[in-house]
Amino acid sequence: MLCLYLKELYVDWVYKTILYSEVHKAVTHVTTQHIFSLKDRFIKEALFYFYYFFIREIIGGIFMVDPQIKKLAEILVNHSTKVKKGDKVRISGDALAGPLIKEVYRLCVKRGAITSVKTGLEGISYIFFKNAQKHQIEHYPKISEIEAKENDVFINIGADYNTRELSNVDHKKIAVRSKVTNPISKIILGKRWVGV
Repeated sequence: MLCLYLKELYVDWVYKTILYSEVHKAVTHVTTQHIFSLKDRFIKEALFYFYYFFIREIIGGIFMVDPQIKKLAEILVNHSTKVKKGDKVRISGDALAGPLIKEVYRLCVKRGAITSVKTGLEGISYIFFKNAQKHQIEHYPKISEIEAKENDVFINIGADYNTRELSNVDHKKIAVRSKVTNPISKIILGKRWVGV
């Protein structure tokens, strides 16, 4: 209820900001003292709204988590993968899924897991498959294999910017790369993992 009230106040403030010059023109017949008090009131209201939204967005964004994100993170950590103290957990996902990745990470750390995070950027896969040469596509990522063997839990959080990103690249390249990395996928699928 308070949020709705403050939202209405914010809309009212924006409206006042847009129409301030018109209001100022309309009250020119009023005394100078009255105009200054109107300006003072407007400035005080503007500062209130600025500080309110600054605190809400900056400070609140750090400490407050959307309840749905919190619930999903709890399901991923507590139910789907049953993370426990000492587990080596690998969280991977796209930057767009940042809030969920951070909440999953927080829960894993609180449980005492050794946790690492790997985030991807929009367009990286497209750049690779569009420009990679044969030797790059057929290269076996030994480091990824070592990571797959060393970690106990894998949590993958997908949040693609463009779900059709790879629609206009050579599908043979994608198939070859998938075949090359298949042994790593098998290692991961033999452990506790979840993907959303």
